[in-house]
Amino acid sequence: MDTGRWTVWRRLLPAAVAVGLAACASRAGGAPLGPAAGIDDLSERLAGLVERLGRGLVQIRAGPAAGPGARPPAAGFVVDPAGIILTVAHAVPGEDHVDVELSDGRRFPGRVIGRDTRTDLAAVRVEEAGDLPALRLGDSDRARVGEIVLALGHPYGLPRAASLGIVSWKGPPPEAGLPGFDFLHTDALVNPGNSGGPLVNLAGEVIGVNSLAARNGSMGIAVPSSVIGLVLPRLVAEGHVAWGWLGLDLGKGRPEDPDRDGRLQSHGIVVRGVTPGGPAEEAGLAAGDVLVTVDGEAVDRPSDLHRLILTPSAGRQARIALLRDGQRREVEVALRPYIDASGGFGAGVDFSSFARGDHRPDGTF
Repeated sequence: MDTGRWTVWRRLLPAAVAVGLAACASRAGGAPLGPAAGIDDLSERLAGLVERLGRGLVQIRAGPAAGPGARPPAAGFVVDPAGIILTVAHAVPGEDHVDVELSDGRRFPGRVIGRDTRTDLAAVRVEEAGDLPALRLGDSDRARVGEIVLALGHPYGLPRAASLGIVSWKGPPPEAGLPGFDFLHTDALVNPGNSGGPLVNLAGEVIGVNSLAARNGSMGIAVPSSVIGLVLPRLVAEGHVAWGWLGLDLGKGRPEDPDRDGRLQSHGIVVRGVTPGGPAEEAGLAAGDVLVTVDGEAVDRPSDLHRLILTPSAGRQARIALLRDGQRREVEVALRPYIDASGGFGAGVDFSSFARGDHRPDGTF
């Protein structure tokens, strides 16, 4: 061995020995050294999370248990100790009554009290189950690509199973989903039976609901908690979500045009296009406009717009302030209800082509 290569080996050998001793000490029950201690701490933390959060995980059976039309059980989780459970809409497509099995093995009849196919979310209520352990919702907007997450559910009927992964990407949902939100893509294994289960961070917070999966389970899509916070209260109170529609295709990023006084806008959403014949076009909006406020409330991102145009009453006019060529204008837009002609989010265990509905020629709001 030449002198240069021996020098390299002599420098690497102590580090290799230290790592080996740390691993041996950990296996033998001694005090772990260096990085092994961090791995052990992470392992203990993950196991503790699965044990604690698993108490709020439920199994949902809808339809016949066997024979034609039988479907595998789906997952769900408690969001209110009084008996409110969140799951995915495609797990309970037409049923009003389902069977709910709690983590302690008890079974109760459940009633589907709300369903929204556009976001693939559904709410189920169980009575007389007592005070149930509820999972806490986190902030999906703060989740970062590369962040460690756990997907909980009942894959292939295995009760309260967990898979580990990271947030692989944050981006738009499939075409039939809800535009304007960053859905969570993860490499944590998601298989049949994981649908409706929570995607949780290391703080034990639910940042998404597992909805879609690739055929081999290599990629999953979760409905983010930002959408849950918008939809769940309406499912519980009204049984559905009345989405408003403007016919706007919205871009990302901050507007670059200054206002008439030469000041750059600190908020606003750029209009990328309008749907021909839609409410926005009829009101005179055009590509390049910058939406600043809706009914007096500032809009900084598309999710703000969803919140402000929810539940449109008949004949409701939305007052929109916008910037065009540096000048501020106000227009009145007659909201229309969003019509989901395709049946909503094409959720399930496979990515597929999603049909577009009457109000989605270009994925607009």
